[in-house]
Amino acid sequence: MNVLVFILKMHSLRYSMVSPGSGTVRFSGSLDSYRDRASVLEMLAKLKERVSGSSGPAGEQDPPVLAFRLPYGGDLFRGPELVGPGSLARLQELIPQAPLHLPAVLSLIECAGEVFDGCPGVLVSETAFFLDLPARERLVALDFDLVRKMGIRHYGFNGTLHQAACAQVRQERRRAGLGSCPKIVSICLESRPEVAAVIGHRPVMVTSGTTPLEGFPGSTTCGELDPGIVITLAQELGWGPEQINQMLTSQSGLKGLTGENTDLGAVFSLDRENYLPAREVVRYRLLTSCGAAKAAMGGLDAIVFSGQYAGLGETLGPQLTANPALAGQGGAKTTWELFLKPRERVIAEIAAAATPAACPAA
Repeated sequence: MNVLVFILKMHSLRYSMVSPGSGTVRFSGSLDSYRDRASVLEMLAKLKERVSGSSGPAGEQDPPVLAFRLPYGGDLFRGPELVGPGSLARLQELIPQAPLHLPAVLSLIECAGEVFDGCPGVLVSETAFFLDLPARERLVALDFDLVRKMGIRHYGFNGTLHQAACAQVRQERRRAGLGSCPKIVSICLESRPEVAAVIGHRPVMVTSGTTPLEGFPGSTTCGELDPGIVITLAQELGWGPEQINQMLTSQSGLKGLTGENTDLGAVFSLDRENYLPAREVVRYRLLTSCGAAKAAMGGLDAIVFSGQYAGLGETLGPQLTANPALAGQGGAKTTWELFLKPRERVIAEIAAAATPAACPAA
């Protein structure tokens, strides 16, 4: 089985053909103008030709499974689901809660259905892993009726990587004869970093909020912010919602701290004076988030790094675990490890497992 994985980012559509059994990524690429339907259809047509014309072992030319990363599934998607009338109707319901992302996902699914007619599609939600957060963590201290009407609550937005990374930790600990329900701090180092506290299989704390803006500063996103700043921007500068959103999502984070477009990899690898404040902010936020995660779990056994910049764990892991505040039970040494599997492979494996029998009716 081959899985064609589609991942919509803020400014691009990334695609990869993955063979989940071997973990091989056969090819990958991206499209910038993914909000232009004609461009998407043209790209999909070329992908279909490439898939049909590829040579390989018997069975490799079978129609692929189409896997669509769903950045936001609200309370309506508890796991991977086959694309069908029911699942698409629920996606439509969620558009008011994620108006920037879900219309593009729906348009992509529609286009893919036209080009890859007859190929099964699977929706893989990033927020599903966090649906059962404890009430103390998921609830937001706003007007109750408003919260219920608008679906406002805390989520995590890198659920596929957190879940897979924590599964690796549990497996390694079982092999070592250690406890089967470890207390794990999962650090996902993507362009919008996220920290989660996971006891065994269940997350109990996450740094993101109703949107990924809360929590860590990202490459261009602000992270945790006093709401009064937003009010000041509106009152003192006369900024409207679009201008404020542009500042918080595209002009902030590492870009705001350094004064240039950059990323976590560059901030930690390049010796530039203007990168030092950003480096220290990230280290400090990681430390305080790990401390909060440990408090939420009542202890700490292991830290795992995942995501595009997971390799930074080679530097950050020893620094964090050397801090006495992050020691394990009775002062035991907290372990750390890297989960280096890319998101495309994780999503492909989830989609393959969900096709077709394991998937709920769409």
